[in-house]
Amino acid sequence: MRLYPQRNLSPEEDIFNKNLTRARQVVECAFGIMPGKWRLMLKMTEVHPDRVDDIVKCVCLLHNVIIDKEGIKDWPQQTETTCNVSANRRFATLGENRGATRAHAIRDTLKAYFVSRVNTH
Repeated sequence: MRLYPQRNLSPEEDIFNKNLTRARQVVECAFGIMPGKWRLMLKMTEVHPDRVDDIVKCVCLLHNVIIDKEGIKDWPQQTETTCNVSANRRFATLGENRGATRAHAIRDTLKAYFVSRVNTH
């Protein structure tokens, strides 16, 4: 999902962009950490595309089970040094391909949700 363009943002669009960027950062960090523990993640290109979803779900499940059982002491801290936070900013500038009307509607629905959460907390 794309961020709203960075120029002339409404406060609601700014809230959405910040939440989406934060969510992307968490996902990118997770996929940056997992190959260190799960070498299979380094060879995902050798797997038939139909199997990738199942493998990623299994790795995530096993990852969470291990953290529940062993804690997170062996995992690197998720900081700007282990996760490329600046990479999230590049998504706002990838404007060559226009999003579909449905994608815009979903983004607007999520924007309304994020704004409602800010206003109720």
